[in-house]
Amino acid sequence: MYDAYGPDSLDFVPYDGACGDFLITTKDSEELRAKFTALGAEVMVRNGHTVYTWNLPRGQHILSGTGIFDGKFAIGPAVLDRFPEQPGVGMFNLLSFWSDKTTVRSDICAHHSLYYGAGIVTNRLHLAALAVGTLDLRGAFANAAFNSVICHQLSTIATPVEGVNVLLGGEEVEITNTVTARQRDAVFPGPPTDDRGNAQTLTPDEYHALVEKGAEEIIANVEAILDSGRPVMCDISGGRDSRIVLAAVVALGRMKDVVFNTKVTPNKLGDVDVAIATGLVKEFGGSYHPNPEPIGWDVSTPRERLLKRRSHLFGAYHFFPKAQLNTVHALGEVKGVRMLGGAGEIYRDVFQKFLQVTDRRQPYDRGTLRRHLMAREAWEDVPEIITSAMPLFTQTFDHLPGATLSQKVDSHYFFFRNSYHYGIKMPKIGNAEDINPGVSISLLKAARGLPPEVKATGRVVFDITRALCEKLAYFQYDKPWQVDFTQSDYHRPSQYDGQVLELPPAPELLQQRAEAARTPIKRPASPDIDFKALCWEMFTENFDRLRAQDSELSVYASDKLYHLGKTAWENMDGNKAGINRTGSFASRMQAFNDFLTVMKG
Repeated sequence: MYDAYGPDSLDFVPYDGACGDFLITTKDSEELRAKFTALGAEVMVRNGHTVYTWNLPRGQHILSGTGIFDGKFAIGPAVLDRFPEQPGVGMFNLLSFWSDKTTVRSDICAHHSLYYGAGIVTNRLHLAALAVGTLDLRGAFANAAFNSVICHQLSTIATPVEGVNVLLGGEEVEITNTVTARQRDAVFPGPPTDDRGNAQTLTPDEYHALVEKGAEEIIANVEAILDSGRPVMCDISGGRDSRIVLAAVVALGRMKDVVFNTKVTPNKLGDVDVAIATGLVKEFGGSYHPNPEPIGWDVSTPRERLLKRRSHLFGAYHFFPKAQLNTVHALGEVKGVRMLGGAGEIYRDVFQKFLQVTDRRQPYDRGTLRRHLMAREAWEDVPEIITSAMPLFTQTFDHLPGATLSQKVDSHYFFFRNSYHYGIKMPKIGNAEDINPGVSISLLKAARGLPPEVKATGRVVFDITRALCEKLAYFQYDKPWQVDFTQSDYHRPSQYDGQVLELPPAPELLQQRAEAARTPIKRPASPDIDFKALCWEMFTENFDRLRAQDSELSVYASDKLYHLGKTAWENMDGNKAGINRTGSFASRMQAFNDFLTVMKG
């Protein structure tokens, strides 16, 4: 089972579920066509470029993923009947074929990643590597420059594939006989400015007007999903972000149109998390059942999941939870929708804490950026990594919107961590597709227009919950707010001020779900996986293989890395959720080995 990270070759594994794959090139050749058709691609020749697709239909506007388009929810692979007028919320790529060009765009947050450059556009970095065939050493080292969350995913516009870049949210690519990227939608607005271009802060009335508009946008997103005619599941925890989606369902008065889901994990907050979530569901008249009965099961092996992980992620994302090895997925008669809360972090400060940005008004400059990055466990014992990676980080931060370091860090989180961590990673065949309906451009404007000290408190998340359902904002959270929101000019008085409302837990709701989940179609048994042992074998196998490679990338397999990986593994509880450092180290080394397998150095 564990030889899935050992082979010297790496097969391309197409997306499945709601997603398809594509690569568009202005530099087609007989060699490239033979390579991609052997991998199962369909070919479409256009003026000046060639389109290769996997698991996508033919039509003018082709959808890969899930999205909300002008008030209508859609699941791919599908053909839309017209080009959307508004920027879409979801996890999607949209290919549009016009008489004189082809355009490609993603959702607002780029939760379905796109890559462009070197004459290509694609939604798969693995396909880019196969087409271009040349490694960018600097882009690879940017994956591993810092032993922190900033390197759990691609964090620079340049990628490990020579000449290929990450397309940021709000950008669109136009293809004729050339490839041109341009900004289509200002999805991550900067703070408001005066007539001279100087940054201004919103007044309390301006701020609350944007919050109210954001509430309308989120309600419209949730309503489009509920009106789709598909079974809808809604994740709920004791945290802040999933409560935004719950509040929208409550505001619509449609608790009976949703089946709730709470992850029961053995982490330290598990009991509190479940207690709060079940209490909220019961308080507002929700239920954890019935779930749609499965009509069958999609069954794979751990080895197949590991190989799929290598191809689908291909060095772009290194968080490695045990769930990525799930081998059994239910199949439904009608594909459902799972609403997630993966949006709340874009309205508050996240990376400022990781990068130790305490002065949120400090102007941005390259020297300041370097100091903050180097404080995050930089690989200083291998200077080549930092020397190669730092110019790419500088170029990326220079390009991102913002005048202060805090604003730049905010932008970076939105375009990279948010995009990869809450976006599509390993699409699955199953009975539901994921979407984050809490994304709102108006709320982003509200957050960016607050004084930085106010934004850092999480005020926007609190206020959008209030705007949707006032009482919900005051119920207990698994992690209490560390601020008194009433002590601010931006606060509007409430009858609940000064209170933390508590609810009795309702774990019996989960038991009802378990009983309702018994179906006549027996679930196939999943193999017993010793996840801790797998992570260690994956780590050591890739460490030894990378160290033996005749490549400059081999310096990453240092004595320091081995010590860090071994210590992390010794302290690892394979049964708990959370950051898996050993797996993250192994994932980066696996990526380096795969880069060298697929591309020339």
